[in-house]
Amino acid sequence: MQEVMRCIKNFIVCFVVFTMVFGLSFLMIFSGNIELAFILGMSLAAIITICMLIDDKINRKYRIPQIQKDVAREQNVILSMCAFTDGSKWKRPGSADDSCMAGVLFLLEKEVYFRDIGSKIPYEIRIAYKKIEDVHEENKGIGICLKDGKKYKFRVKQKEVWIMKIRELKESSWK
Repeated sequence: MQEVMRCIKNFIVCFVVFTMVFGLSFLMIFSGNIELAFILGMSLAAIITICMLIDDKINRKYRIPQIQKDVAREQNVILSMCAFTDGSKWKRPGSADDSCMAGVLFLLEKEVYFRDIGSKIPYEIRIAYKKIEDVHEENKGIGICLKDGKKYKFRVKQKEVWIMKIRELKESSWK
């Protein structure tokens, strides 16, 4: 039920935002024909919103579980969850934009591992626990500072659990 409500809320928000943007854009193009502009805007908004929701469902139902299975076959997974990177730090391979990346964040025996789900060539981030200087809470997730000065930010749910587990694994990696 919660999943259905999330989908409905996302659909409404996306639909309203895209309707306004495209409706106003078409209004400028057709100068004065408000009905035509908003009908075209609503049609385009509905198509884009439905495509976004379908892509989200495909990611949640097929891509994320497949990545989790692949990693679990090779490594001992302690914790995993869908996560987003902070878009200000990384560029998707072959992309000019700094958009955030959706993927799966893992806590493995020896490292924190992030794998992108949005591209055909998977983008990975591997952070060994021994290289971690500090783990702290960020606005909507966690921040990981490395000893060499690099910083990584991930948006995750249950950030307190992630911070606690990373600190535990960091301490145990030195023993």
